[in-house]
Amino acid sequence: MNRQLSILLVEDSPSDAELIGIFLEQSPLHVHLHQVDSVTSSLDAIDQAAACGEPFNCVLLDLGLPDCSGIETYRRLAGHAPDLPVIILSGNTEDGLALQAVQEGAQDYLPKSEMSSSSLARAVRYAVERHERALGQKRLENLERDMQTAATIQKRLLPLVPADVPGIDIAARSIPAEATGGDFYDFFRLSNGRVGTMIADVSGHGLGAAFIMASTMGTIRSLVHNEADPGEILTAANQHVLAETGAEHFVTAFYGVIDPHRRELVFANAGHGGWLLHDCGTIESLDSPGGFPLGIVDDHSYQTSSLIRLKPNTSLIMLTDGIHEAIDSSETTFSMERVQAALRDLRGASAEELVEGTLAIVSKFCHPRLPLDDMTMVALRLREQT
Repeated sequence: MNRQLSILLVEDSPSDAELIGIFLEQSPLHVHLHQVDSVTSSLDAIDQAAACGEPFNCVLLDLGLPDCSGIETYRRLAGHAPDLPVIILSGNTEDGLALQAVQEGAQDYLPKSEMSSSSLARAVRYAVERHERALGQKRLENLERDMQTAATIQKRLLPLVPADVPGIDIAARSIPAEATGGDFYDFFRLSNGRVGTMIADVSGHGLGAAFIMASTMGTIRSLVHNEADPGEILTAANQHVLAETGAEHFVTAFYGVIDPHRRELVFANAGHGGWLLHDCGTIESLDSPGGFPLGIVDDHSYQTSSLIRLKPNTSLIMLTDGIHEAIDSSETTFSMERVQAALRDLRGASAEELVEGTLAIVSKFCHPRLPLDDMTMVALRLREQT
């Protein structure tokens, strides 16, 4: 421990205080020592040091002081500054009280009769290190609880897959690489039986990407309610992402609208394509020029595709790059070619079988390695009309 430690000595005996100062000077520790002679003055000193941004690292506390004595001395100080490690300096008749203080939270106690430069330095060093480890563990536990809360909230933000849309079989699944992720998908019931669907991927992953995901999701949902066409929705969403992130993040997105009765599809993409999987196994790429990711080019106008006629049993497939960029233990990438091969093998399957089957193949490929990026897949299969 080479850094300088700021230590508060609460001791009313001038001779004892002087001896303790000498011991600390002779120790290998780098110490700034501040001495007071009462509990009241110690509380003031703690507050002043914290206000100046130079809090104490440790307190050496004598239990017999003019304004307080016994275990109550420790309780007053610990109640005022619970995050300060305290070492009790006990006299000949105070070992029992010192032990009680340790049981109530003091880091250690040191009999004055056995004090030396080495014993005092060791007690201070261990007390500070133990206390900092405990605080670090507490912060980690709090962070883990916060992350679990954020993960729960994020899962609730993702929509339930609609199971009762006439003419369309729908499935979706998102697997975050961490507790929270930056992928999202959504479904929208539009007028005349049409269904809007979106998939998007925020750059990066983790909590920061999750915040951008939630904000972007809210904006897109409000835009969809106005029944604007896909290009207009992505154009407005682009301005929102730029305003929120200042070009520090970007969002790739694909938004499509299917009319199951007319068997028609229109879409717009922002750096994120989709595929049509035909019943014969042919895969058709859906992409349009100028589809920059959201949050990169200001005032960009996204274009809606021309009308695409769909055949029965055709599936619209959308997935994020965490799937085709998944890596196995030998650093081999899963690749788009493997994704397409998996889809061809699953042709004719239901939407849920397409999603779960593809993700199972990716997971088997990566095992035992865990995903490095969020993986999300959406499938909408056009049913035969009855």
